[in-house]
Amino acid sequence: PPERVRRYLADKGNRVSFSFEDVEPEEHAVAFTVAKAASVEVLGAIREEVQKALDEGRTLDQFKADLEPRLRALGWWGKQRMVDPETGEERLVTLGSPRRLRTIYRSNMRAARGAGQWERVQRTKDTLPFLLYLLGPSREHRVEHEAQAGTVRAADDPWWRYWLPPNGWGCKCHVRQISQREAERRGIEPPVEPAVREVRNQRTGQTRLVPRGVDPAWAGNPGLDRQANAQRFLAGVLHNADPALARTAIADVVRSTHMRRLAAAEPDRTASAGLAGAPVAVLDDALLEALGAANRTVVFSGDSAGKQRRQHPDIEPDDYLIVQRALDEGMVLGEANKLLADVQIDGDWWRAVIKRTANGQELYLVSLHRTNARRVQRTRRNGSVRVVRGAPGGS
Repeated sequence: PPERVRRYLADKGNRVSFSFEDVEPEEHAVAFTVAKAASVEVLGAIREEVQKALDEGRTLDQFKADLEPRLRALGWWGKQRMVDPETGEERLVTLGSPRRLRTIYRSNMRAARGAGQWERVQRTKDTLPFLLYLLGPSREHRVEHEAQAGTVRAADDPWWRYWLPPNGWGCKCHVRQISQREAERRGIEPPVEPAVREVRNQRTGQTRLVPRGVDPAWAGNPGLDRQANAQRFLAGVLHNADPALARTAIADVVRSTHMRRLAAAEPDRTASAGLAGAPVAVLDDALLEALGAANRTVVFSGDSAGKQRRQHPDIEPDDYLIVQRALDEGMVLGEANKLLADVQIDGDWWRAVIKRTANGQELYLVSLHRTNARRVQRTRRNGSVRVVRGAPGGS
């Protein structure tokens, strides 16, 4: 398979679980798990055979022929009594079976290919900017999936966050990437939030909104979920990194192709379906304490990119290097859960607005824009703000 497909599975960690409800869809993007594979040995054996089947293009029959003897030797086959670690209840459950092996094989193959295709879409959407939803070869289709057949939407439409196939157990739906001309000929659907229903996880008691027609366990986009998890991981790494190294890494990210694509997000469409965010600055200890945040990494999110582009279309990708300079060299004002960082560079005034989430775990760049000395002084005299740090020289 393409390297991006192989890597999606190879880079996952292992996650032992009792029920499929123990692992949320977002976790599946970074963790390999099989319900009731309660030992590392069993989970490892299954994963090895799934990876081999993906890498070598092995059929379902070949996969079952190789894996079944290994699982039988480990005692993971047929019906057995197991204790649910969540409830302490002993239950008669089905472990390995031909049907389960078929489900394991098909679900992992389709998820890996879906994630790989999403990665390819993000690289090539400048020339093929739309996706066409198509039904698979199943004899029968879910009514809701049939209703989506032939749907054409932009690759950056947030709709694909929820509806990128596969969208359920056994779902064979897929998408085809198409050109602007073909999309216009078929008819382009405008961006819209999908109809959702509330689903309660019986094991955790938590509820979540799931699109109607999508199985709860498949309510996500594996490629996009992987990007989001990578973003959170990078934010954590930068939080603990040496300050000089963190600033160097951020400068590299801001100069990257990904940041250029993020900065160019369409103003009338949120980029969250197609673009992961990017770190653009880190707070020093003094600013971290002043804002009451738990993480020092400031992220420019996909959701904010379209708004920034609409409100400040003059901002160029390299201008986002100014965010770190404003925090390090400028005058920083505090306002509730925000920081306003003003800095003068080559005679021009700039303002970066940083917002903290309610739980303090995440920081986002809300806006970067040009300003002037009069506005800076007027803001400073505002009684609702406090000076967190004065600019060098008392300016």
